Amino acid sequence: MRCIIYIIILFWPICLKAQLINHEQIALDHFMEKIFDLKYKKLKAIEFSGFTENALTRIRYGNNCFENLPDLHINLFFNAQDKLITEKKIILPFRKGLKIKRINMFSSKRFKLLICGVNTVNDRFYVSIEMFKLNYHVDIYLFEMDKMGNILRWCETGATF
Repeated sequence: MRCIIYIIILFWPICLKAQLINHEQIALDHFMEKIFDLKYKKLKAIEFSGFTENALTRIRYGNNCFENLPDLHINLFFNAQDKLITEKKIILPFRKGLKIKRINMFSSKRFKLLICGVNTVNDRFYVSIEMFKLNYHVDIYLFEMDKMGNILRWCETGATF
């Protein structure tokens, strides 16, 4: 019994450090607090799957909004080519009066919220959050984070399909 306690005490700090940082959840929390509450506060309902997309950051749909990093767009684009990743469960922060509906990609009745998987370039982590509006327009928010999950900066771009 004493041996088991020593093993637990010895390996406990290692287990704590091994927890992965959920960059997608951090980006979504920041998006909801700093952007959604200002730009989309009049919405009564949005569509959201509750998971990340099974593709890496899809910056290829928009322009590189980090203008001082011209190669970032190319690096993110090539990192994302034909890579499927496992979807992660994402918890949407509660907003009073906002109904969450299941995503229907063939309908354009409501705004759709998509969170793409994290993409890594040069020890920086990039997550894009896409808000599909009516009439096939999308606002794309790109978040840059360090490996500890601190948001270093974010930018906004858009596209029309």
